[in-house]
Amino acid sequence: MFTISQSGTSKQRPQLDLDGFSYVRDRITSDKIYWRCIKYKSDHCHARLHTCLESKTILKHTGDHICKFDATENQVRQFSQQVTGRALNTQEDPDVIVTNCYKKLSDPSLARLPVRDNIKRRIRMLRQKNQIVKEPNDPQFQSVPTQLTLNHRQEQFLQCDTCPGDDRILIFASPEQLHVLQTSQDFLVDGTFKVVPEIFYQLFIIHAVYRQHTVPVVYALLRRKDAGTYTCLFDEIVKIAPNWLPASSLGHQAQYQKDSTFSHNIHKIAALAFLDPNSVLNGFESLCEQLDDQYDNILDYFEETYIGKLRSNRVRRKPLFEINFWSMHHRTTQLSMRTNNSAEAYHRRINSVFQCSHPTLWLFLQRLIDEENVVHADLV
Repeated sequence: MFTISQSGTSKQRPQLDLDGFSYVRDRITSDKIYWRCIKYKSDHCHARLHTCLESKTILKHTGDHICKFDATENQVRQFSQQVTGRALNTQEDPDVIVTNCYKKLSDPSLARLPVRDNIKRRIRMLRQKNQIVKEPNDPQFQSVPTQLTLNHRQEQFLQCDTCPGDDRILIFASPEQLHVLQTSQDFLVDGTFKVVPEIFYQLFIIHAVYRQHTVPVVYALLRRKDAGTYTCLFDEIVKIAPNWLPASSLGHQAQYQKDSTFSHNIHKIAALAFLDPNSVLNGFESLCEQLDDQYDNILDYFEETYIGKLRSNRVRRKPLFEINFWSMHHRTTQLSMRTNNSAEAYHRRINSVFQCSHPTLWLFLQRLIDEENVVHADLV
């Protein structure tokens, strides 16, 4: 198995590593990449590889290596690649980069490295040359660095930046997450505050119910938590995910806003969550008798999702969410926080992933990109 580093050499040329030997990219055709031994000049080694441009598989070996395999030199080269990669793709402090890249190096390899200060100087020079943007300390910063707008699969992750200002909103979601958002019917929303950079107020997360699990599909950094901010947020989400329409609305949003009797009856349905779980079924059946035909599609949806449809034998099917899962009765009577279990558990996970309160914005985005990759692994 071989690996390819996109900036493996001192001149930032792609490098392929296989069986302890390294190759530098020589040229590209319409369907192939040609590689030659990295020691083709120093040791006159003419070993070569051909790889398929599309499938990234090895097509051909030509020539034998006459250069000597040096495990220590190989480790030093890999160290250099790791330092370069972290310098260009993270906002870690140079000292942190060096410390992390030192791990697993043998003593002979450590002895061949430049002194620590020189490695740190190289990191600063790489960042200066590539114009890595400094950490912002207010919401007026011009833009997010390109490498922090993409996920690990080089897909667009930053979907919306409402521009510099006190009401700035940043919305993140991968194409995969947007697909789940637009094809799901049930959603949970919540905010978390501890892990948010100082220049923002909260991380607002939308979770979709997908394959009977809750999946985070949208992350939004918000400066405020007022009605205007949330209105702007959802307007922007609809722009990037035009097919998104939470099933809870069921086409009754206008009526809910204008008809006080209708909205009051909707509140009765929602209030089932606060009944004793053993009383929910009777409460639901009572509402079905009281409410007229205009509520049929809402009650049908609620029954199928939260109660369970009646079979012909009068036994109910298992609902998508069982009553004990969504009931707020115990939490309310025990004066505990009214939030959903899944989102609460996810926020505990987020706090453990970030491992600090109020990180810098660039560090926060790196961790968020890592977290999106975990979500991707769960969805595959």
